[in-house]
Amino acid sequence: MKVLYILDSLKSGGVETMVTQLSVSMQKLYPSTQIEVLISDKSRTANELLLKKTGNIKIHHLLFKYRLNPLNFFSYLKIIYAGNYDIIHIHNLRPQLWGAVISFFVPNRCKLVTTEHGEYNKKRSFRILRKLDLFVYERYHCIISVSEATQDSLLKWLRPKHIDKYHIIPNGIDIDKFKNALSAERAQFGFSENDIIIICVNRMAHGKDMITIIETLKKLSDKYKLLAVGDGPKLNEYKNFAAAINVSSRVVFAGERNDIPPLLKMSNVSVASSLFEGFGLSVLEAMASGIVVLGTDIKPFLEVIGNKDFLFPIGDSNVLMEKILKLENITHYNQSKEYLSCRANKFSYQRMIERHYLLYNEI
Repeated sequence: MKVLYILDSLKSGGVETMVTQLSVSMQKLYPSTQIEVLISDKSRTANELLLKKTGNIKIHHLLFKYRLNPLNFFSYLKIIYAGNYDIIHIHNLRPQLWGAVISFFVPNRCKLVTTEHGEYNKKRSFRILRKLDLFVYERYHCIISVSEATQDSLLKWLRPKHIDKYHIIPNGIDIDKFKNALSAERAQFGFSENDIIIICVNRMAHGKDMITIIETLKKLSDKYKLLAVGDGPKLNEYKNFAAAINVSSRVVFAGERNDIPPLLKMSNVSVASSLFEGFGLSVLEAMASGIVVLGTDIKPFLEVIGNKDFLFPIGDSNVLMEKILKLENITHYNQSKEYLSCRANKFSYQRMIERHYLLYNEI
């Protein structure tokens, strides 16, 4: 079987990390499967380097960086016809739109699959776009959602006549990679052994609400420090906000990193303050690392964490502060991380890969 994954880029982020893991693990578990990846962004990233280093995975780039450039139509067709793929699996909005167009031109033996990664999509605010979306998704042989909440949202929006091609496959991770990781050195970030480190791993972008986490830090004592890992368009806004409320000395903006497991091991608490999510990969990674995780009270996080005691209302820094302070009770902290670590085992990457592989063979 020959599979082509198409997405915008391989920068840091939940979708990009998931596709990277899927590509490497699929080829490892099923050696007869050949994996290739097509992206539009030509910048070198940690995920792209990982694909090249750990697997014999060829990476293609669109001819034109602007993703909706109509000339990219010929770039898509050239790569697809030359590759002779059995499965084309598409992620992200713009590639999904292209997938609907190229579906009229790909060979009949080639099956088109797409994954819905988010419960929220701002275009669903415009009812006029529903028919366009319905047309797009009808062009695919299979639509995968990463969570029950994501699929419920999609089906409610589309109201398709046939739902048998809609499937749920939760994301998964290499549990042992996070469980057995060695801790990073605190000194490299200026942290002491007595500091309580709150880590946040996500894109610094709309919907991640780092503001609430920084506000919470302001309400906590000086022994609490924040390690913010990730890059994105709102990074400077978050830095400026931290400076404005005088907590800059207690926040480290680490940027995009490829050593997430050691950073999680070094930390005490992971916080995800998202306004919406499709799944919550960073939450799962922190759970597998053996630290306590707190997240916003949204359905995808509840599906992963499985207990509302670890959730707080969106934008409520007071409740978040209370839950963090409660973790100073060592018995409560140890019981919490034991529960979360066991819960993480339900989301192994082996299960995710197996379910994708079986689905590819069924369609």
